[in-house]
Amino acid sequence: MRKILFGLALSSAGLLAQPVVSSAVNAAGYMRAGLPNGGVAQGSFIAIFGTNIGPAVPPTGIAVSGYPIQTTFSGVSGRVGGRDLLVVYASPGQVGAIVPSDTPLGAQSLTLTFGGQTSAALSVQVIARSFGVFTLNQAGSGPVVGLKFISQTDQPPSTLLEAMNPGGTITLFGTGMGASNNPDNMTATSATIPGLSASDVEVLIGGKPAPVRFFGRSSCCSSIDQIVADIPADVTPGCYVPMIVRVRGITGNASTISIAAPGKKVCSDPGGYTEEQLIAAQANGGMRQGLLNANKISIEVPGQPTILSDGMGASFIRYDINGLVRSSGDSSQFANGACTIYNVDDAEGGSVDPVTFAELDAGPALAIRNSNGTKTLDKVQNSRGFYTKTITGLPAGLPPGTPLPTLPGFEFGPEYLTIGDHTFTGPGGADVGAFSATINWPAVFNWTNRASIVTVNRASNLTINWTGGDPQGTTQITGFSSSRIGDKTIGAGFVCLEATSRGTFTIPSAILSALPVTGLISGSPLGQLAVYGMSRIANFTASGLDFGYMLYLSGQAKGSLQYN
Repeated sequence: MRKILFGLALSSAGLLAQPVVSSAVNAAGYMRAGLPNGGVAQGSFIAIFGTNIGPAVPPTGIAVSGYPIQTTFSGVSGRVGGRDLLVVYASPGQVGAIVPSDTPLGAQSLTLTFGGQTSAALSVQVIARSFGVFTLNQAGSGPVVGLKFISQTDQPPSTLLEAMNPGGTITLFGTGMGASNNPDNMTATSATIPGLSASDVEVLIGGKPAPVRFFGRSSCCSSIDQIVADIPADVTPGCYVPMIVRVRGITGNASTISIAAPGKKVCSDPGGYTEEQLIAAQANGGMRQGLLNANKISIEVPGQPTILSDGMGASFIRYDINGLVRSSGDSSQFANGACTIYNVDDAEGGSVDPVTFAELDAGPALAIRNSNGTKTLDKVQNSRGFYTKTITGLPAGLPPGTPLPTLPGFEFGPEYLTIGDHTFTGPGGADVGAFSATINWPAVFNWTNRASIVTVNRASNLTINWTGGDPQGTTQITGFSSSRIGDKTIGAGFVCLEATSRGTFTIPSAILSALPVTGLISGSPLGQLAVYGMSRIANFTASGLDFGYMLYLSGQAKGSLQYN
């Protein structure tokens, strides 16, 4: 019998003040409340966050040790929709619990009680189903928790170093498929999820349908669901192949699978990690890597002048081996022809990988040189291994002689990034030696149908067309949509990659439907769509690095875009 390791976010001990509940999410996918997939599903395992909601050191351990699961654990109990939660683990900042299968649907109140005090009610939306898959970073993103089938007695966890192969079989675990006829406080004796048929469960790996062999309640653990699927035989291998699971038309959290070429055990990517580098990282206990990038973007916002911005950056970091296998990787290394999605927790559309790393010093500053001269990349304030320079055009209509703000790493000025060679140099620092690396950008990139995209219908496919760029490179399509929920900005974004030589890509509605309807702030929609031509990945070397790569991106973005 295999057990799923539930991730805990533990905080320091708090006083026995009144518990405060701030949020409740699917414990596998961490889909945020307010998103199309963000409700609390009947029969699901959820993570509840707050303060003073549990004991610092439960005398019986941090989690229950066996079945049946009770409605109280270490003094913590809770209710949702008039039903008692089944408490799985407890800590001061996080409580794990099972939502009873008979919890009424719709807007319901959730409370926790600890130390004789009950929290104020948190409003949650109880839904029939919203499946989230467990991931290695324990936050609903990045590499999936999956078992690689070798034989009935040999099914190791799949990672970068134990990659799947095309045509192989993987077992996935998650929660949220729906209510069960099994007692929620016991392991399942029946796998059947009432109301679900085979056509209701879809798995997309690298943008391709993956045949599903089995789905249903797992016999391992209460409230845990299981899917057994085959890796598509024609999928493109890679270390970060996007995976999407949809149940009854609802797209869950996105994750990735490492897929090695037939006969290989360790994955590799063109321009990314090689098999040899990953094997060495395992032997050395980690990976030291550097990224050099140049980004040219034209930002269009209705009613405002177009902004042209040239950004240059560099990062030097080290993952230990545990962090390396759990990290989400770089979106530039995803498989072509596929998309992934991510949560957005601010108005800027950014995503953050929770896996930590150490920064590496490459010197006090770096430089970039092209036909327009040389620019300095300053070290980011309070950073050891990050460098940046941004150059933007002067604001339209600015009176001559107007004083301009001066900020570290930023300047106003004419266009800098152009067609041709761009050479990065570094003097060397405490961790990374001196280097010089050149990347070429061969042609102007143009998103040709951007003027015709005024709004985005999330229920329909969206086709993007382009010309130019690097014919051996990749086109990256990104977008996000956010809404204001109370005092929070909650949203979702996506990244799709396609070979630039194809000139077109259609974003499937399965991806767009995971984004919320766009909200407004000061009357402007909190949505964006951008299309970038991306150079073929070039590698560089420096002492102190195990892996170095560089990119040039050039494209256009539409801001204040409405997703309906």
